[in-house]
Amino acid sequence: MSNEPAPGPRRSGDPRSATAVLGVALCAALSGTVSVLVAGLTLSPTVIAFWRVAIAAAALAILLAPSRHRRLLRFPGPVVLVPGVLMGVQWVMHFAALQQTSIISAVLMTSTAPVLVALLAPLLLRERPTPLSLTALPLAVAATAVVVTGGEGGAELCPAGVAFGAGSALSYALWIICLKRYADDIDPTTLVFYQTLVAALVLSPTYLLARPAVTRDELGRLVLLGVLLTACLGIAYQSLMRRVTALELGVLSYVEPGTAALLAVALEGEPLSLEIVAGGTAIFLAGGLVTLGNLRSPRNRAPALTPAGRTP
Repeated sequence: MSNEPAPGPRRSGDPRSATAVLGVALCAALSGTVSVLVAGLTLSPTVIAFWRVAIAAAALAILLAPSRHRRLLRFPGPVVLVPGVLMGVQWVMHFAALQQTSIISAVLMTSTAPVLVALLAPLLLRERPTPLSLTALPLAVAATAVVVTGGEGGAELCPAGVAFGAGSALSYALWIICLKRYADDIDPTTLVFYQTLVAALVLSPTYLLARPAVTRDELGRLVLLGVLLTACLGIAYQSLMRRVTALELGVLSYVEPGTAALLAVALEGEPLSLEIVAGGTAIFLAGGLVTLGNLRSPRNRAPALTPAGRTP
């Protein structure tokens, strides 16, 4: 754990703050490539999630153990256990949703997580919900219904895809709350390492039971997913997010699903239906209302945390 205090948010006119904003936006955009990258894999969701976190944890251990930064591998305490478990669950659910429904629908459903945070925060963090947050919740629920019932180009609704998408959003929301409540003072590198390590240990039994064959192309994708889009991107995101305001962080987090949706249309040929456009716009609006409501609330002036590498 770093002995240096985490820097607080800077004023919007600060050049360093502007640089951090651009950095967070870039991290969010890169995170949007995960869904498209994983969509090409034939492995089961649990195996994909296991490889992602196991490769990330191994890469950090190999890089840090022999260096002068090995102090970052010191166990910060049981505070990292629950976020690590939630990380594994969220990614399994998200990858399962990707295999059961379209990339766009799965990503947009997971994007309702900030609204769920607004619903759960009063119960788990004792934060008073704002009027804008209460307005955003039914809007997001209605938008999600539009996406999953009419966004598949007329295809039959897949209950399993809806369930996995909802589970992904819920576990993502709980992950955010745990990080906001307990992990604010943990070094980003330490946090990412132990979250991925715990998630790998939790998911290892499912991998050992399956032991599927992995092709060279799949292994290359998994290494890219684990090393760059989980370990490296997660540390960069955790470091930059502490230098932006809550409003900036909340708005920039929606760059990720936007990027994923555009890539799905451009690279995977998914149809951009009217339902997808309308539902996605409403979901983004709901997230903006939640962020604005939290910014205006005197109790929520501190910068909110988001999961390491959302990695997503």
